[in-house]
Amino acid sequence: MKTKPNATTEVAVNVLSLLHNFYAGTPAGTRDLDDLLAFIYQENAAGRHLRVTDLVRLQHFGSLPTLTHKVQRLITLGLVVQTVAGDRREKNIEATPAAELLFQSRYALLQQAGLQAA
Repeated sequence: MKTKPNATTEVAVNVLSLLHNFYAGTPAGTRDLDDLLAFIYQENAAGRHLRVTDLVRLQHFGSLPTLTHKVQRLITLGLVVQTVAGDRREKNIEATPAAELLFQSRYALLQQAGLQAA
């Protein structure tokens, strides 16, 4: 017997479908990088420079080895670059234009789903 899904079930299914579309065509394991990339992008947009050690101090994104691995994945994906700061040992992490394009494409998906920016 077929039943019509209730509203909350339909919303949940639609959100999961949207998430599936968000990550369609992206390499496996990139979902856990989204929070980090968004934070880097926001900090850069505000004119703040970030280093891996700054991210470790926040204690939100993981330990130094974990963050180093995540930043390297973002570099490999072309979403961030590391630039030499004043001291050659220090490297700033900066979002690339590819990160901007990624966020724009995801915003387009949100618009298609009927969600708008606040």
